[in-house]
Amino acid sequence: MDVSRLATEHVSRFNRSVTAKDFTDFVESFADNANLAFDRARVGPFKGRDAIALAYRVSPPDDTIELVGIDETGPGDAVVQFAWTTDPHRRTGEMLISWTPDEKVRNLEVRLP
Repeated sequence: MDVSRLATEHVSRFNRSVTAKDFTDFVESFADNANLAFDRARVGPFKGRDAIALAYRVSPPDDTIELVGIDETGPGDAVVQFAWTTDPHRRTGEMLISWTPDEKVRNLEVRLP
């Protein structure tokens, strides 16, 4: 599994969704039983693709992210460092992502900057 490619695609898909204000394509990249959690946000966790879709419809992000680094932590797992595009301080956050064998996002934990 090419984790670097998957992480890069994940960030690109997220940014396209923010720009289009439509997260359908982004949410479809999650497995049916995926989990999404944010560390310092007062939302979630979200369990299942339907709950994740609802979360992005109700409270969509309004800023894109820039990929800072990718650390493959296992087959199908990575820690992805990112920065919000408009953050003048360039603080980095992390996404802990794991993918299923068919390259769907199984778990996404977002650690905000």
